[in-house]
Amino acid sequence: MKLLILIITLFSFNAFSNVELRLSTTYSSIKQGEIAEVVVHIQSSRGEIPLKGLVGKHFAETIYFYSMDPFVIKNGLMESRAKIIFTKNPQSDSLQEEIEGVVYHLKWPGIQIIPTAQGEGFKFGNFDIPYSLPWLMIIVILFIFVPVCIYSIRLLKRYKLKNQHKRYLTGLITELESAKDYNDVERIWLKREEYISAFPQIENDFRKFEEILNRHQFKRSRKDGDLNEIIEAYERFKSQLIGVKNGI
Repeated sequence: MKLLILIITLFSFNAFSNVELRLSTTYSSIKQGEIAEVVVHIQSSRGEIPLKGLVGKHFAETIYFYSMDPFVIKNGLMESRAKIIFTKNPQSDSLQEEIEGVVYHLKWPGIQIIPTAQGEGFKFGNFDIPYSLPWLMIIVILFIFVPVCIYSIRLLKRYKLKNQHKRYLTGLITELESAKDYNDVERIWLKREEYISAFPQIENDFRKFEEILNRHQFKRSRKDGDLNEIIEAYERFKSQLIGVKNGI
């Protein structure tokens, strides 16, 4: 029966609404400028109550209601969990203001409000909030943002170096496969140390090809058979490059 009377009282329409609210929290104090989690209790009421009328409001230019959950009935009273910010240091533990035709009487007995030194503030919603909260947020963001940026730059640099090295290796393979005649083969032989340094796995095959090349390249003159033997040795060496190319 008490519960039914409470619900009828809260939602019945009246030309004049009057609500008495009490704030409670698990902490004995709230620091000015910080977002505090509290429980809002409806102590008494008369007339219609717009339950979400406080959200986004700067109550008596002292308390900003950042958010508020729907009211629930607990121990015979209606209560809601809310997040608030004391933007000023109040002179007492109660405030009163009329919002959208409802006169709210707000109290927070036993909770101490710790003042924060304020200079110029940042604009937050429809009120000024002290420097301390934004600077704290900026510091936290920097601690997250700066390492992420450094990591991203290093990752991008590694990616560019990896791509650059891959293009370099691909260019060397293209050179190794591009010989068409004896002069091309000799140009490849002149860069043999660079190729072997880049692809150590080709050294044995290259040395076999080089052995046949050396057999003829220092002769005063080379016959067609000599040139054919060199080109055939080169082609055998080139056939071994498929696995190297796939591994780049």
